[in-house]
Amino acid sequence: MGEFGKSLKKLVSKKELQRTMEECYLVGAGEFQKDFFSYKERELLIAVDGGYAYLKELGIKPHIAIGDFDSLKEMGMSEKEIEKEGLTVKRLPCEKDETDVFSALSYGLELGKREFHIYGGLGGRLDHSMANIQCLNYLKSQDAFGYLYGIKTILTVVEEESLSFRREAKGFFSLFAMDEKVQGITLEGVKYPLSNAVLTNEYPLGVSNEFIGERAVITVGKGRALLIFPYMEGGFWIRRKDG
Repeated sequence: MGEFGKSLKKLVSKKELQRTMEECYLVGAGEFQKDFFSYKERELLIAVDGGYAYLKELGIKPHIAIGDFDSLKEMGMSEKEIEKEGLTVKRLPCEKDETDVFSALSYGLELGKREFHIYGGLGGRLDHSMANIQCLNYLKSQDAFGYLYGIKTILTVVEEESLSFRREAKGFFSLFAMDEKVQGITLEGVKYPLSNAVLTNEYPLGVSNEFIGERAVITVGKGRALLIFPYMEGGFWIRRKDG
C-alpha cells in the first residue's frame, strides 16, 4: 500500500473501514443532478473537494473528504466547515500531478474497492471531464469497474465483457474506441446491430445507436471502448466478464 493510503488509514477509523463493502461512491464538484444521486449506505462515500457542498445540501455525511478544496471555496464554503462536522479530511496540494478524483480513486483501490460510482465528474471545464474519463480507463487497467455520472448520462469503459440491458431501457447510446482498434464488437437487440465488428479511434461508427424495447446486449472483445448510455432509475443493466 502506498504512503497516501497508509496516511488515510490512520485518519479513518478501523470501524468505519469495516462498515464499507466492495463499492465506492465519489461526489465531485462538477454537474450534479441530486434527484438522480443514489448510494448504498454501507459503501464507502468520498466527498471530492467541492462535492462536499452537494452532500451537505442533501444532508449526507461522507466517510472522508479529499482534495485541495479550491472548488469548495468557489462554492462559498471552506475546509474549516468540514472539520467542524468532525469529518476526516485529507488535504492535497494545489500543485500536483494527480487530480483530486484520481487520488480519491487510488484511496478506494488501496482499500480493496472494485466498483466505483463517480458523481459530479462531468460538466464545467472540458479538460476536467476528459481527465475523469481517463480515470475510467485507469480503473479498467486495475481490473475495476467505473461509472461516471452526468446529467441523465452514464459513462463506463468496457473491455472483454458484455452489458445486458432490460427491455425497459430507452434512449440513445454510443460506443467509442479508446484504443487504436477495438475488436469483437457485437450489438444485439438495438436499432443498429453489429456482429464481431471492429471500431477504431479515428471513425465514430458507434455514435447514436438506440434501444428499441428489446433485451439489448453490448459486447466488447479485445481492446477498450467507452460506452455512453442514458441514466435509468433502478439500473437496467447487468455486467458480465467474458471468458
